[in-house]
Amino acid sequence: MDYFFSLGFIERNFVAPRRRVSVHPASKMPLLTIVFTDVVGSTLTKRDESLGRDNRERDRAYLEKIQTPHFNMVRECCLTHGGQEVSTIGDAFYLTFEDPVEAVRCAVEIQRRLASAPILTPLGRLQLRIGVHSGYPEPYEGGWHGADVDTAARVESAASACQILLSARTYELVRHMTDVKFRSRGEFALKGMDRITLWEADWDGKAPRRTSVQSLTEARRNKMVWVWAGIAVLALIASDVAYRSKLFSIRKPTPSPQQTASANGGRRSVAVL
Repeated sequence: MDYFFSLGFIERNFVAPRRRVSVHPASKMPLLTIVFTDVVGSTLTKRDESLGRDNRERDRAYLEKIQTPHFNMVRECCLTHGGQEVSTIGDAFYLTFEDPVEAVRCAVEIQRRLASAPILTPLGRLQLRIGVHSGYPEPYEGGWHGADVDTAARVESAASACQILLSARTYELVRHMTDVKFRSRGEFALKGMDRITLWEADWDGKAPRRTSVQSLTEARRNKMVWVWAGIAVLALIASDVAYRSKLFSIRKPTPSPQQTASANGGRRSVAVL
């Protein structure tokens, strides 16, 4: 489900019981790594006619054949890596981890399990995108809220199918990992946020994958490509004009004496006299 996770939306819908967490000595707020997962293209999948004769049958079939095994798998991975399920909305999961390394390993395991034991849908294999961000969210009514929660949701929205994106803050906490390789994806200007550098967890050796939004780094590179392409086109045009001008001057016929005399009004030139 492609969903916009606004801060107010997170506060209203994603709630979890309080638990003991590590606390930053200065801010007195817990250091948590937040993981958002979401299904790619779930709306089209749910409406596929092969699932049933009407919306009710299709919804029931989607729940039994796709969503239930999907939810069971994510929850198993979360439990294995010491995470906590804050909530779900639609097909999306909101998870938190005290250990950022385990958060990344959970995301990697989710993608690897989907690759090795795919959940089939009418449109192909079920595909998730995952975003990971670490910060110090505020406790609120038994759950967490704040800018870091919103940032995690934005990171997830920048990912594409089968991709895991990390914020720069999370990357700095897990960069020592040897069981996962990380690739820099450049700087992004995500909606409602300052510029942020994102990293991709290469869980299957196929990274980098294309992100769902273009990075500022890529935009600048593409702009320079167009600038140099424009310069090259202008150079070719100038070269062609110069070549045609030279060719015209070479092919221009030399006037005969009669033509010259005619141009001078029939008068013979001084040289002839």
